[in-house]
Amino acid sequence: MVLDRLTELGVAGNTYVIYTADHGTPGRNPPLRMGQGTVWEGGIRVPFIMRGPGIKAGVCCHTRVTNYDLVPTVCDLASVTEPLPAGIEGGSFWPLLTNGGSGTVKRPREEFVVHYPHYDKDEDGPASAILLGDLKLIRFYETGALHLFDLSKDLGEQHDLAEELPEKAAELQKRLDAYLTAVHAEMPRPNSRYGPDRAPAPESRRGGGKGGSGRGGGGRRAKQDQ
Repeated sequence: MVLDRLTELGVAGNTYVIYTADHGTPGRNPPLRMGQGTVWEGGIRVPFIMRGPGIKAGVCCHTRVTNYDLVPTVCDLASVTEPLPAGIEGGSFWPLLTNGGSGTVKRPREEFVVHYPHYDKDEDGPASAILLGDLKLIRFYETGALHLFDLSKDLGEQHDLAEELPEKAAELQKRLDAYLTAVHAEMPRPNSRYGPDRAPAPESRRGGGKGGSGRGGGGRRAKQDQ
């Protein structure tokens, strides 16, 4: 409908259309693991389709791009000559679009970091992930558990390599810590107002009492200070 309307208006030949999302769908996303609200591939890998002048139809690109690459890319499309603001982490993927999907994206940092310091869909709680090349490391904050995957061979994140490649896991964890420190990332921390020894009375757990949330004030999902 949108594309048809652009044609009707006579602007299809000079308009770029981008279709994407900011996170995976709720629930499960086979063959990817988990979904929205997690740092597994089902939560962070999204569709990305772009159409417009200079882009060859039907081309599939396997180079990783992300939403924060859009600003540099659109600036390239608009022939912006002014330098980008400091702190922009993305890079232009315009060369991929004009080269049949081949090439690389130049960014200030090689790694991708996904930081989710919240209680949401993942039963293991707050987590961060770092992707560098084909490797992806996930760290869960409640347990300190590390999980390492080679996405080129294991897109479903089923074969954990953390014990087989401890040096790689340690290297990625070091880079993850450095990034989170550099950007002053919010970190999960225990909330002293909640815990097993401060669980609410049974009637308040139903959400009917004063201040009741219906989720149980002593639950894991309420451990973060507001």
